[in-house]
Amino acid sequence: MPRLAATLDAPDGGSAPARRRRLTDARWLIVIFVVAVAIVRLPSFVHQLYDPDEAAIAVQGIGLERGGVLYADVIDRKPPLAPTLYATAFRLTGTHDLRPLHVLAALELVGAALLIAWELRERAGPEAGLWGGLLLIGGALALVPQDAQAANFSQLALLPGVAAIVLARRDSARAVAGAGVCVAIATLTRQTWAIGVLPAAFAAWWHGGRRWTRPALVVVATLAGVASVGLMVPFGAFIHWTFTGNGSLLFDISQFGHVFASAWASIGLFVAGHALALALVGLRRWHRDEADLWLWGLCGLLSVMAGARFFGHYWLQFLPALVLLAAPAVPGLTRRWKSAAGGLLGITAVVYFVLACFPDQIHRLPDATRIAAVVRAHSTSHDRVGVWGSYPEVYWLADRLPAAGLIHTDFVVGKSAGRLESPATLRDATPGAIDSYLDVMTNEPPKVFVDTSTADLRGYGHYPITVLPGLARLIRTEYHHIGVVNGVTIYERNAPAPRRNPDDSPYTVDTGTP
Repeated sequence: MPRLAATLDAPDGGSAPARRRRLTDARWLIVIFVVAVAIVRLPSFVHQLYDPDEAAIAVQGIGLERGGVLYADVIDRKPPLAPTLYATAFRLTGTHDLRPLHVLAALELVGAALLIAWELRERAGPEAGLWGGLLLIGGALALVPQDAQAANFSQLALLPGVAAIVLARRDSARAVAGAGVCVAIATLTRQTWAIGVLPAAFAAWWHGGRRWTRPALVVVATLAGVASVGLMVPFGAFIHWTFTGNGSLLFDISQFGHVFASAWASIGLFVAGHALALALVGLRRWHRDEADLWLWGLCGLLSVMAGARFFGHYWLQFLPALVLLAAPAVPGLTRRWKSAAGGLLGITAVVYFVLACFPDQIHRLPDATRIAAVVRAHSTSHDRVGVWGSYPEVYWLADRLPAAGLIHTDFVVGKSAGRLESPATLRDATPGAIDSYLDVMTNEPPKVFVDTSTADLRGYGHYPITVLPGLARLIRTEYHHIGVVNGVTIYERNAPAPRRNPDDSPYTVDTGTP
């Protein structure tokens, strides 16, 4: 703690009493940020699942915990560090509880706020440092609960992303190399941070005496850091599932017209929750030494637009640059305006904190408890389970791994949240996913098969299993119906159990929508 506190102080000189006062101030800054984050993230210490992404990461974590390999035994089109963190938490706690991951996300937010404060104290003074940390904490809260409170990819990438921004501005070869490593870590957590290599390299050149060796260090360190993932997972499979197989997801602009309303809604919600930071940026003049921060902000905006999905947590890549540009305006305000700014920050925090206490009122997740109970009753922990649809909560609650390794079948049908849904999207399926899925389902059929299309769960009413005739034939010939729960149809493989009459199902039939 003392060493961290010392790094937050304004550099150079001063008497011993003055240095002690600055050290005390920095320690109080740490206390303030820890308390602030503990309060704003308090709902996540009680509530487990905020977002389906958390269930998807948890399933991968369970696979790793059991000795599986990412992109082979459990597959998602996301980078590997978040599942690795989940698996580590599961091993340490002996449970699959998600709240320890929420604590980790909170600690990352504290660390990111301290880095922001360190950068601002050095360049704009202690007051700017305090405000910068609070604006980052408040800004990370000012999203709907599933984006603000979850331990998702964006939240877990925030700390290495902020570290990359701060280190790239240092006139030191070691620091800019560290910035490249941090870009790599952020990229291996959420792949859109890969674009950060551009502003990081520019910042290293801009603040490093215009020496071209500095951006070269950033690029080399980033590439080396990303390449090191080959020590953890199959490198070719990582590239395929995370980047090259995601082309339609990240770069398809054909549906921008369809998502226009969603884009404006996302922008409007962000502006409403971050009006103070945006207003503070508007009060400031152009500063030449902040050119790199504007580039970081532009790249953050591009990451929000990637894939034309505009989810709220995507804004977390834009937030650090916004805060670093906004906070230096505060010391120049009058006392009255500072009080008004503090009041607006406090009111915004209270509003979003209250929303976080009632997440189901904003984003109601379909309850998978009863379905998971049926799956557990008809399978063992060694059996694979197939879920047709996007319902990773079933795997997590049932403690079962997915058939064909796929966390969901969106890869197979080309479905993506926020896009138009119809069988026509099969052309956007991840290359090779359909053949691979059908091959594994045929040769290694799961013990239980869950069909969410009959409940039109998360848009899968547009994708009945008949869109893949081979799959429909497999279910018809090798499985028998064991029940319908919340509209979701559940099948069990014939062998070794005898086929039973659907009317004999011991489960309550409820054809209502979840």
